[in-house]
Amino acid sequence: MGHLRVERFLARSVTAYHSLASGFFAATVPTDEQTRLILDAYEDIYTMALTRLSAWEETWFARQLPAPPARILVCGAGSGREVMPLVTRGYEVDAFEPTAKLATELRRVHGTHGLVVTCSLQEFAAATAAATPITNQTYAAVLLGWGSLTHILDADDRLSVMRAIDRRCPVGPILASFYLRRPESRPERFGQFIGRIMSGRGTPAGRSLMPKIGFVHRFTQDEIELLARAIGRVARWDGDGTGNAYPHVTFVRG
Repeated sequence: MGHLRVERFLARSVTAYHSLASGFFAATVPTDEQTRLILDAYEDIYTMALTRLSAWEETWFARQLPAPPARILVCGAGSGREVMPLVTRGYEVDAFEPTAKLATELRRVHGTHGLVVTCSLQEFAAATAAATPITNQTYAAVLLGWGSLTHILDADDRLSVMRAIDRRCPVGPILASFYLRRPESRPERFGQFIGRIMSGRGTPAGRSLMPKIGFVHRFTQDEIELLARAIGRVARWDGDGTGNAYPHVTFVRG
């Protein structure tokens, strides 16, 4: 029993430390630097991530995608976890990925099946030269790679990205997955307080630091609904929208 108490104490201590660090760094690290650190984190850990579709993704593919051979765009595609199952199902797939190492691996596994571009979601929205090959296309559906929407930290950037995606996919479904807002713990609030004193900046609502994957924006359901309306769509929640499986929505025309 003594060992169990020690283990529980250590687990609570580690959780509290992570929460305090999340609050502190979310308040002290500028947003542009947070975005850069996200890319660095994925360069290091993405190869350890799941290599297969999750059950909720398999369900979404079966229910929401148009029939092949439609043309699909995968944004923030990593090394191809979503891309290759789409190709196997008979779709024409284009993709982009901001981290050079993962984009290189994606080109290797994707071969000649479609376009692979190295650019960020923000560069895609701005239609920079790097993003031109895909910003001139029209798609039957768009997938924001697992959790990629949650890594767009700035609200204006999120809106710009969604509007750009909507232009490239004027009719079909848009899939987005993300973290949902949850109550902040006492250590996280204390970390934010110390960070605010040191930096003179407050912590943007919903901003936190996740172990291994970097900074994220945690959405409220209202934020998702507002984003949908801003691009003339409806957010169709799968499941109960409270975190079962992995929180995700389909943006569809109303």
